[in-house]
Amino acid sequence: MIKLSRTKVAVLMLILLLSLTGCGKTADGKTHLTFQIWDVYQRPGMQAMCDAYTAQHPDVEIEVQATSWSEYWTKLEASAESNTMPDIFWMHTNQLLYYADFGMLADVTDLYDDVESDYYEKHFSEISRRNASGSDGHLYGVPKDKDNGLLVYNKEMFDAAGISYPTEEWTWEDLAKLPKCADPIEDSESLDQDGRATMSNGLCYSTSARGKNREAALDVIKFFGTEEAQRIQGENGAAIPAYIGCEETWRAAFDSYNEKLDLDVIFDQFDYAVQAVYNSASPKWKSQVIDELTRIYSGNQDLMAGLENMERIVNTETAKKLEK
Repeated sequence: MIKLSRTKVAVLMLILLLSLTGCGKTADGKTHLTFQIWDVYQRPGMQAMCDAYTAQHPDVEIEVQATSWSEYWTKLEASAESNTMPDIFWMHTNQLLYYADFGMLADVTDLYDDVESDYYEKHFSEISRRNASGSDGHLYGVPKDKDNGLLVYNKEMFDAAGISYPTEEWTWEDLAKLPKCADPIEDSESLDQDGRATMSNGLCYSTSARGKNREAALDVIKFFGTEEAQRIQGENGAAIPAYIGCEETWRAAFDSYNEKLDLDVIFDQFDYAVQAVYNSASPKWKSQVIDELTRIYSGNQDLMAGLENMERIVNTETAKKLEK
């Protein structure tokens, strides 16, 4: 029989302890999870959701880590390549296909099958589901929130220019007549002035396909997709919950402000919202398109020429992506 020295025994015990730690358990016997986000203002809401989960699961601790938008994606890509992604993280529609199509995200399509076979269809809109879907149609994140586009204007600038404030009756022509705007749309008759549309976007909660704490993280984001958790998010003013029926909780978060905001327009727009345009090449073309839009808005670029440039940018980057 082979005899081991005390030193070798100690080393083996240390290796065993480290292997247990690698499974997420620490000396306190708890599973410690990291939850990475890019918006510090939403941190209290995310922390409140985590607290609600850990209150029911005292053997789990979740650390919410907030960083900047640009730093977030730099860190996430690096951690994906080294298989050290955070246990839980936000996923944006611009980036989801990139990570999902390369097998980096856990498939959560069947996450709620033990609750309701049609859970996603019953509690989340089609846009919210598509925002969390990969190219194969599977879900790679639990819908978190939803938003839409708004027209925001500076009253002081309108007063100084002697221009009346925008109203619901304004058309594209009215917007085009504003000072220092792009050239008016010549072919305005081709636009449907009676039709209405606004882009709607939304984030989702994801976890790594190969994370060491994958099962624990899946249970957490499963909770994040429940009515209880989505209400907590809304009540903390973090964002408009994606869960159908919880939207009004977000409105209530503004009741304590002296400045009363007309939020009806936000909720009304969901009735005619369309999904924000994106594909797997979005991370490459979006910033270039925004730069082109900025030139149009500042009057430094002709509208139609700018639109042609944006189309070329999207097609070029998409073609490069497909080649890979």
